[in-house]
Amino acid sequence: MKVKSFAMPALEPGCIIEYRWREVRLYADAHYVRLRFQRSIPVQRVDYYIRPMNLGYIGMTSITFNGESTYFVKDKDGFSKASMTNVPAIVEEPRMPPESQIKTWMLVFYTGRERPDPYEFGRTLERIITPLSSRS
Repeated sequence: MKVKSFAMPALEPGCIIEYRWREVRLYADAHYVRLRFQRSIPVQRVDYYIRPMNLGYIGMTSITFNGESTYFVKDKDGFSKASMTNVPAIVEEPRMPPESQIKTWMLVFYTGRERPDPYEFGRTLERIITPLSSRS
């Protein structure tokens, strides 16, 4: 891992610092990967790029936890991109629930099934439950 550190002259409490970093994981598998959006500092924009595996019948999907749903969209060079903007900071406190239950994050995984349409799923569920409820 390459890391750079530096000292900023004339930095005082209350100053606003803008910075960015890039993390690249070559030859890493994106199956059951946890992508963090929320951190201990406010974040103006978070972008994640993943090049999904091309397996034909298996597709990449994701679920966002503890925040606004974010989905991957096709980007250039075969990558898919997920973004979130204006993510507030979260301050850790004593005895707070685990990080996975508080901070906004996304789970990326592969599945052989497509993501169901919520409306179609609701209609299917209604067709199954209605005959069961009429039995009583």
